[in-house]
Amino acid sequence: MKITLTKEDSKKVKTLSETKDRNIEVADMYLYFLSNAARSIHKEAIEDVMLAYACNESTAYYRLMMDTLGIDLNNKKYQSIGTDYCLKGIRELEPKKYRDNLYYKNIHTATIKSKNWEIGYQPYLPYEGFVYDDVTVEDGHHFLEISHLGFFEETFSYLAVSEGDVIWMSVTPNEIETMQPVIDHIKGKVVTFGLGLGYFAYMASIKDDVESVTIIEKNKDIIALFNKHILPQFSHKEKIKIVNADAFEYAAKEMPKHHFDEAFVDLWHGAEDGVTLYLQMKKLEHLNPGTKFSYWLEKSLIAMLRRCVLVLLEEQLDGSTDADYQKAETDIDKMINQLYFYLKEYSIATYEAVIALLKDDVLTEIASKI
Repeated sequence: MKITLTKEDSKKVKTLSETKDRNIEVADMYLYFLSNAARSIHKEAIEDVMLAYACNESTAYYRLMMDTLGIDLNNKKYQSIGTDYCLKGIRELEPKKYRDNLYYKNIHTATIKSKNWEIGYQPYLPYEGFVYDDVTVEDGHHFLEISHLGFFEETFSYLAVSEGDVIWMSVTPNEIETMQPVIDHIKGKVVTFGLGLGYFAYMASIKDDVESVTIIEKNKDIIALFNKHILPQFSHKEKIKIVNADAFEYAAKEMPKHHFDEAFVDLWHGAEDGVTLYLQMKKLEHLNPGTKFSYWLEKSLIAMLRRCVLVLLEEQLDGSTDADYQKAETDIDKMINQLYFYLKEYSIATYEAVIALLKDDVLTEIASKI
């Protein structure tokens, strides 16, 4: 990068980097809670906190979560995290909203085991925490990232495919909320990468303005489970076609022959493992110029890319050179290296230019090039 910022603008960029670091800190805090203590909060404790602090359930949940993590809410830093992040993102959810979803109403199965896979129902226990929506990024607040943590007052069961203790695919409030914006706008000939439990395919197929849904899935066992136990329950089976293929090979070689109107890509479990796959598919979009591409959790994927650009800016301001971008130990390091060489001749003379570089539309364009 060719950076010629004033001292004042460099200070503003430092504020962006501080927010990025705080975003990561809060995300790690949530991850630790969800991995180790998601079921630690109970009704009696919620009621006690609501009474003691005259607050609602969501605020009580936040206070108990912070207490579980050993965080002192008298500390001004964590009060700020509560105000800026947690209190904006923690919500009690209404189970009826999700039980009324047409997939939930119409698709059912008993517990089924096949080879190493099991399909059946998993519970969210009362007050168990889980991420229920994609990240929200507040552009006007230095790209502050708000994660959305939800809970139910009662047990809520959801369909899932697991291998041992690991859940690989599921239909949870998270899938419903994060896929709905794409489901709302798709029409015509649709291709989706990743079968899962067929939630996206089902919701797309019941739309009158969707002509067909082609599903690209490379795991034959998952296809077999779906064909035997899930697909027969679809009301518009005639719209569904499943292709056993690698997603990237299909997108590069076969997809251009079919002239799809829409493509939905869902090949990852989360942003951390998804960002490199996202970049890989973005580079293939130009082979299908008539197709509109949408990506599961794209807001989170773009947020990950933004963090990498900010790291690169920090390193460039500290005087890093070509030699510092020749090796990569992690996927994130590799991405930063790619960004460095792609943006090597990019000129940044003002803070406004930095902000422009970090906008979603610019980052999605970069994602298709690096």
